[in-house]
Amino acid sequence: MTEYAESSIKNLFVAGDARCGLGENGSKAIVWGLIIGDHAREVVSGLKSPVFSSEQLQQSGADKARIFAPLGNNDGVDPLELEDYVRKINMDYIGIHKIGPRLQRAAYIMRITREKFVPSLS
Repeated sequence: MTEYAESSIKNLFVAGDARCGLGENGSKAIVWGLIIGDHAREVVSGLKSPVFSSEQLQQSGADKARIFAPLGNNDGVDPLELEDYVRKINMDYIGIHKIGPRLQRAAYIMRITREKFVPSLS
């Protein structure tokens, strides 16, 4: 990795927590994100814009609609509450004591949670 966090894959940068850990209140991740973002902007400004086929544009549009759909769901599950619930499952069933029955129970609860609550995120 270079001083600008360029990975071994051309034009792929590693930033934030993946680069340096959160540190105190995430300050290192934020600073690295800014440094890498500025450098990435310089790199891409010289690149020719890619040309996408209509099929690629349709796929991209469908993915964008799917990803942003929860933003329009005002009566759904709060993502922070779901995150807390998943953390509790991890603490209660996975945590320190990783034994088969507890892991199986955690996997079952996570599967039910994903099926029931993820589609209704807001």
